[in-house]
Amino acid sequence: MTKTICIANIKGGVGKTTIVHNLSHALSIKGKKILMIDLDMQGNLSDRSSNGQQRNSVYQLLTDNDINTEQCIHQSGIPNVDIIPSQINIGEIGRVLEQRGTSKRLYILKERLGEIGKKYDYIIMDTHPVLDYLFVSAMIASDYYIIPAVPSIDSVKGINLTRRFVIDIKKTNPNIKELGILINNIDNRTNTSKKIVASLEQNIGDTLFKTRIPHNTHINQAALNYVTTFQLKKNSICNTSFLELSDEIIKRMI
Repeated sequence: MTKTICIANIKGGVGKTTIVHNLSHALSIKGKKILMIDLDMQGNLSDRSSNGQQRNSVYQLLTDNDINTEQCIHQSGIPNVDIIPSQINIGEIGRVLEQRGTSKRLYILKERLGEIGKKYDYIIMDTHPVLDYLFVSAMIASDYYIIPAVPSIDSVKGINLTRRFVIDIKKTNPNIKELGILINNIDNRTNTSKKIVASLEQNIGDTLFKTRIPHNTHINQAALNYVTTFQLKKNSICNTSFLELSDEIIKRMI
């Protein structure tokens, strides 16, 4: 049965796109088939997965009833990983649907994803840090959510804000579950990182993933080259971290 996961934090700058891209590749290495969905107007995930062609995107998926879900799915350049890309105009989707008077518009994404049946093991959604139509639709369509955070005060605030938002979401999607909090871009050499992580472990330790994604130049280099860390360098500590994270995620959903 396909599981849908939303990567979400109301605060930006926590590396959601990098996590979606590399986690999807790690899960594919584990033999899973993945669909990534780019719900961020910046479209960075789409840029990293682009073949340079004009494509149907999330915009067409949610606004054009003449186009089916399969027509919006494209190869990502990673074996067994596909993508529904973003476009710069996806921020207009909520307004367009409201002007049309579309009923139950917050459920369109969930219904559209239902069209693809059991083709994928996991659907993983990249979101932007704005409480808008796309963010709400993603959470309604999801079985699980992961909150990534970096070792900073603002990012930690984002954990609490996102959790408060989920309380409201559960009125519409009561089955959504938190898979865990993922500490990203951690530099154990700095006292700030150590103090913030120690505080998180003390206060919400049972929800933290054991895997931590390290601060590493390979991650930035991979992003600049529009590839995953696995495609950049075979033997990287980052690859090990994402593979360990994929194992944790699989176990938490059993």
